[in-house]
Amino acid sequence: MIGGNFLARLKFGLALTLIGTFSSPAISGIIEEVPTNWRLQNYINTHEVAVWYSGATVCTSGKLGFSGSTADELNRFWSTVLTAKIAGRAVGITFTGTGDSCVINDFWIQN
Repeated sequence: MIGGNFLARLKFGLALTLIGTFSSPAISGIIEEVPTNWRLQNYINTHEVAVWYSGATVCTSGKLGFSGSTADELNRFWSTVLTAKIAGRAVGITFTGTGDSCVINDFWIQN
């Protein structure tokens, strides 16, 4: 027979797991690579920037984009990628989605 204290702890742990699962967005992938072969594309009059030919294999042509980002955020991303290209350093990106709809959630340059 399993004791009540064990069952209470098990229920509590399960509840915490479920809360953590449903309260955070699911990450489809993480890439960390030197962006040598990436093509940055800026779309005129739309405040959109896209990355083509990244290592995000679940995305069509490795395309990653943004959703609802400000001009400052897009400028910061553009600068991060260009700096990494020049310095030969890796850029990390977390993203959600697959196919034609892969959205960047977070990005960084490796030290």
